[in-house]
Amino acid sequence: MQLHKRDESPTKEFVDVMAVHWADTGKIEPVRIQMKSGTVLVVSKVLGVVRAASLRAGGQGIRYECRVADAADGFAFRLYVFHDGDYWFIEKTKKGDIVCADGSVRNKEKSRFLF
Repeated sequence: MQLHKRDESPTKEFVDVMAVHWADTGKIEPVRIQMKSGTVLVVSKVLGVVRAASLRAGGQGIRYECRVADAADGFAFRLYVFHDGDYWFIEKTKKGDIVCADGSVRNKEKSRFLF
């Protein structure tokens, strides 16, 4: 699928999401998130679902607040994942670090949080 220029942002990373669709209720729940770098985040629990806009990265849709764990190091944190039409994305800093739901930043290279 071709992305439009307006969809591109240095603070938005489009990700591949494996999700479960519950046919009886119509709900969709993310299960695994794979980033462009190959990092896989495993969703252990969906904490909240709300229609919202991403003020940091732009775009709007369904915002999933998820408790995730990095498959490589097992470190758990909360993350917003946005479902915008056919796309899924997460918020990042301009340096490429993951922005967590509480506003902290997960520095992937050092495998720790920056506040």
